[in-house]
Amino acid sequence: QEYELDPDPVEQSSLPHAVRKVAVIGAGPAGLVTAKTCEEAGFKATIFEATAVLGGAFANGSMGVAGYDKGALVSSKYLTAFSDYRSPQTARSHLTFEEYGLYLNNYAK
Repeated sequence: QEYELDPDPVEQSSLPHAVRKVAVIGAGPAGLVTAKTCEEAGFKATIFEATAVLGGAFANGSMGVAGYDKGALVSSKYLTAFSDYRSPQTARSHLTFEEYGLYLNNYAK
């Protein structure tokens, strides 16, 4: 089934204040981008994360599984980076999980 955007969306200023809040579950890559996009659209985003650190499965560089601490992303830094926050030019082509976790922390600042 195909869906189309409403050609006449409700003006944001006409929404009650309580409606302009959004909860984002998880502070991994998708959660961070979702919160940023909501904030840019005028919503107050609150991220709820189960752990004490952000980064989702990439937190602390271990993906939560022993033996992965030395692992690296399969996709290159050029494909993995967010369009509004590029990986440093000095970074290796395929970031380690730890490097990607640092990248996510820097993005969130």
